[in-house]
Amino acid sequence: MKLWPRPPTADDDTPRALQLQVATTLASAQGPMRLDVALRLAPGAWAALLGPSGAGKTTLLRLIAGLARPEAGRVDWGDECWSDAERGLFVPTRHRRVGFVFQDHALFPQMTARRNVEFALRPGAPKHLAGDWLDWAGLAALAERRPDQLSGGQQQRLALARTLASQPRLLLLDEPLSALDAELRHELQDGLLRLRRGDMPGHGRPSALLVTHDAAEALRLTGRLLRLEQGRLQQDLQPAPPPDDGCLRVPARVLARHADGAVEVEAAGQRCRVAASGDWQIGDLVLVSAAAPRIEAALSAGVAS
Repeated sequence: MKLWPRPPTADDDTPRALQLQVATTLASAQGPMRLDVALRLAPGAWAALLGPSGAGKTTLLRLIAGLARPEAGRVDWGDECWSDAERGLFVPTRHRRVGFVFQDHALFPQMTARRNVEFALRPGAPKHLAGDWLDWAGLAALAERRPDQLSGGQQQRLALARTLASQPRLLLLDEPLSALDAELRHELQDGLLRLRRGDMPGHGRPSALLVTHDAAEALRLTGRLLRLEQGRLQQDLQPAPPPDDGCLRVPARVLARHADGAVEVEAAGQRCRVAASGDWQIGDLVLVSAAAPRIEAALSAGVAS
């Protein structure tokens, strides 16, 4: 595999489109599975990857980050070719300026929380920015503790702060908030939304791919929901602007179809029967009115944020 030279635009923060068409073979519980995905992410866009465990979501992120190499296909960032299996081209991860939040955090165990974040700062960045990110993650009082002296949720917040401190052009988030309680999860979602909107002074507007099992979180943080199953993108849902009735729409999964045209869905942790507004099939990810019976009550009780 030939290594591509350092991209000349690596320090350019101009938003670019991510374009990929990759294929590789995965080892699944049912045997070999082919991951075959074509995807375009517009400059500055955020999208969520949903789907069952073992569908290939984390592997797809690793292929984009350069932590794994596809057997076929290519990954492009604007006019930069990050990998091309046919031509044997490959840009190492360190030259892609991609930020990856791993499920297992991947923190440096011998370093304090502060040093973990300082390590990620870009060359020439003032060290006080590490303290700013720790404060953003609610970890300022724990700055001198090592990862093994932090709880699982605190480690997850540290991993997120360290990744954001590197000012990535593309953010790859593998269930970054899954270990947090509801209140803190909502608070950090607010922080990610500010980053997405460009409301954080001194920081650009990275594009992002978010892996999550929480459809409500996906809808809140991104403008596009992608459902990956058995290595294939089965659904690409881009919610429309709020309707004129002003009623909140929430993501739901279709569980069953009925002869009268209604469907049974699960949303906000509740199962209910709603009228289908299209050719909905079992397993589809759809948007339903939050005013539907039981969903409204669940949202009011804080089941979904």
